[in-house]
Amino acid sequence: MPAPEFHQTQPALSPEVAAAAATWIARRDAGLTPTQAQEFTVWYNGDPRHRAALARLDGVWRTLDRPLAAGVADAVLGELERRSGRRRRQMAWSAAAALLLIGTGFGWRSLHPEAVGPLRQVASATVLMPRLVALADGSVAELRDGADIKVEFSATERRIQLSRGQAYFKVAKAPHRPFVVVAGGVSVSAVGTEFSVDLGARDVEVLVTEGKVAVAAPAKSAAGGGEAEPMMVGVGEGVVVPLAPSADRARVAIIGDTEVQSRLGWRSLRLEFSGTPLLEAVAVMNRHNRLQLVIDDPALAHLRVSGIFGAANTTSFVRLLELSFDIQAEPRGDGEFLLRRKAQP
Repeated sequence: MPAPEFHQTQPALSPEVAAAAATWIARRDAGLTPTQAQEFTVWYNGDPRHRAALARLDGVWRTLDRPLAAGVADAVLGELERRSGRRRRQMAWSAAAALLLIGTGFGWRSLHPEAVGPLRQVASATVLMPRLVALADGSVAELRDGADIKVEFSATERRIQLSRGQAYFKVAKAPHRPFVVVAGGVSVSAVGTEFSVDLGARDVEVLVTEGKVAVAAPAKSAAGGGEAEPMMVGVGEGVVVPLAPSADRARVAIIGDTEVQSRLGWRSLRLEFSGTPLLEAVAVMNRHNRLQLVIDDPALAHLRVSGIFGAANTTSFVRLLELSFDIQAEPRGDGEFLLRRKAQP
């Protein structure tokens, strides 16, 4: 069933419900631990308003292709700038509150500590990094949160079983010893290259960033149940292979640079803010960047932000603050930017 459209006739979300839904969407796309998955299920089933809020926010989240969860803020900003009128941008931005900041209704609203309620007790700022696994042949596997692999190397073949989640592989060259990743019955074969494999509930997505791989779909997913010919996927290309029987054969497609960054943004250092006061969020950003942010207006220090953001992308972080909270950043010498309220006309 398609996600419901976000219309003005829908009631505005309460700050608490919108903030919780935004945080869960960001965490879900980064990868939930088993404990977090249980907590999410309890929250989701605990109140019909929770389900409604998640559906509303997730609808626009999908249309924007989740770029901010991957730390690619510029992709979202460019999409919003192509829309006509500030009001429309605010509606889309508010609906996609999980992208970075907590929003409600059709415009962004500053959430002070007294308005946050229970979120005040769980405010946090977390550094997210992929888990690196060094393999015996010199290859490296980068595992997204929640991903799981099993290594099965022999004298003639290097085999990896991806049982859950998404992984990125940097394959050491060994022409006479193929490197094969198997996920949901889909096999991806390489000799020396770099690529990602994402095992979903309904399909497997393969994206190549260097060299080329051969992707073989499981026989049960091919039209008529026959054995399909392996597909060659080269650099800058991707393919989505359905796990269930399908009349449509998977096709190799060219993937643009922005889309590649979006899909693989989880590989870079990311910061997860959950009801975090802006003062603390700025301090964390400053620790990872040459450009430094300085809060010039004390009233801004307690604004609450939530979401996942690329640690090194200070410029886009500032642009989002300007768009969402009417904050302006004034450059100052020595690589500093002063954050203050925009002057009212």
